This record gives sequence, C-alpha cells and structure tokens, in this order.
Amino acid sequence: MAPFSPTVRQRLPLALRTWVICLTAYLCCSGVFALIGAAGLKDLDEVFLGLYVLLFALGIFAFEVTRFVSSSDPAQYVEAVYRRNFGFMLKAPTRGMFLIFVGFMALGLNSPIKYLTLFCGILTVTTGIIYILLACRDPDLFSEASTSSSEPHAPPITETHPGAPGKWEP
Repeated sequence: MAPFSPTVRQRLPLALRTWVICLTAYLCCSGVFALIGAAGLKDLDEVFLGLYVLLFALGIFAFEVTRFVSSSDPAQYVEAVYRRNFGFMLKAPTRGMFLIFVGFMALGLNSPIKYLTLFCGILTVTTGIIYILLACRDPDLFSEASTSSSEPHAPPITETHPGAPGKWEP
C-alpha cells in the first residue's frame, strides 16, 4: 500500500486530534455520570473507575490540546512532563493502545445512562484501533506529533532526583 497523499497527511492528524479532544469530553461526561450514579461506599469500585476514566481523559485532553500550540511555553512544559512520565503518548501506536485501555475502562462503568458509557467505550476503543492501523499503514503519518525537541525518550537522570537509586548495571 502506498503512503497517504500530502493533503491527507496534513489533514488526517489534525482531524484525529480534534476527534480525540471531543472524545475526551465524552469520556469526562461518562466518568462524571458514573460518579453521580455511585452509591457511596457500597460502590467504591465504581467511584475509583469513574475517577480513573476522568483522570485519564483529562490527561489525554491536555496532551492533544498542546499539539495545537506546541510552540507556547505551557505546551512545552506539558510536553516535557509527558516526555519524562508518559512517553507512550508521543507515539501513535502506543497512544492507540492507551485509548483502547481507557475505552475498556469506560465500558466497565456503571452509569445511570448505560448507553452513554457503552457508546463512549466503543468509540474510544475504535479510535485506538484506528490510530494503530493508521500508524501501521503509514509509520511517518504522525511523526510531526513529537515537537522540535530532539531530546530522546529516556527517564530523568539521577542528578535531578537526589533520592533516586544509582544506575543499575548487570
């Protein structure tokens, strides 16, 4: 299969970012409805699942929004945090796997509006699969997603974390 045309290569990542931003708003609504529907300590697992979906949706939202304004100072700070702690968000296949993970979490929510969370989970899992398939078809399609920083994806060095153990060598 031939790679995408230049027009599609420009518009498809933008369309997917916009879609994922809308999807994260939908995930947040599902998480909030699950929290509202939980009956206190009796449904403590639902509370935690709803909080996790909400937290992960906000994390995905923050990452995707910074892709639109990647040259601003707050966006560079957010990207530095993601590079150090959530490097999997920088590559399309692993971002797709994370969307599938969050989608399955959304499928497990027990909301008063069951069809809302069911449809949200299906959309999130489908979007993750689309990310993976597009990255397999054209590996360079999402290459501009990582910004101009040429910093490698590595954990922070121990000098910045005094309490961290030294480098392990076999």
